[in-house]
Amino acid sequence: MRGQVETLRRTQAEKLAEAEGLRPAALWGAGTNLEDLTAPDGSIDPRAVTVAVKAARQTLGILPVPTVFAAGGQAIPSSVAQAFEQAFVPNHLKGNPHV
Repeated sequence: MRGQVETLRRTQAEKLAEAEGLRPAALWGAGTNLEDLTAPDGSIDPRAVTVAVKAARQTLGILPVPTVFAAGGQAIPSSVAQAFEQAFVPNHLKGNPHV
């Protein structure tokens, strides 16, 4: 049971790190341990993961994922970016959900 809980915690921490653009291997490779990311109630603390991601980037020299900005400095919504990408998909691949 203890191993299952640790696996669930590790998976949650990795998902949070990936959402911030960092691969799990980099999180653990920078020396982060699961106890550092665990809140007093036993759950994974998202703020601790954010701090660990920043520390891993600094330790390993990983730059943050760039944000795409439109004219005027506004971030482009992902739906617009996806529509732009679809506009340049070759005709024979259009309608393929795996593109």
